[in-house]
Amino acid sequence: MPGAYLKGNSSFPGSTFIVDEISRPWNISGLAASTITNETYFTPDSYCTVQYYKLKNIVSLYIDALLKPSTLPYTGVENDTSYIYTGDFSFSSVNTVANIRLDSVLSAAPYHFETSINTDDYRTGVFFDTNLSAVMGIIHINGIIDPTMLHITIPTGMLPNHEYNICGTIIYECL
Repeated sequence: MPGAYLKGNSSFPGSTFIVDEISRPWNISGLAASTITNETYFTPDSYCTVQYYKLKNIVSLYIDALLKPSTLPYTGVENDTSYIYTGDFSFSSVNTVANIRLDSVLSAAPYHFETSINTDDYRTGVFFDTNLSAVMGIIHINGIIDPTMLHITIPTGMLPNHEYNICGTIIYECL
């Protein structure tokens, strides 16, 4: 077929294929650019890396993030259970969201995609009992409101002096 390797969205008369679909790779993978947009809530060593596998119009994102809420240094005395932190905390706001801006190549279709995600909650050295617990978080992307904004919701209120290690996969339809 003449011109099968040409770029563009043109169809040849009498044929049933579109050149753009033949010459473009159907599956690509890599590491995507991602930034935490509400970074003031987290320390500078917090990060989020996103690896993707894209098969035509389906995207599989693997998210690996370490979120450390911004805290002031611990100033308590021995056997004191209080701690000082920045920001507000109330029991009515038990969910906190980390907003992750994705590369535009991973823009979501105009639907809402959501799945659960594993979160390891590590209590740091200000606590007498430093331990690791696991909670389920939620990750979602809403292609109608903002197709490149990924939201990670943790149901613990993002307590200070904790480190949240988040990993999981979300699969959604892209533009």
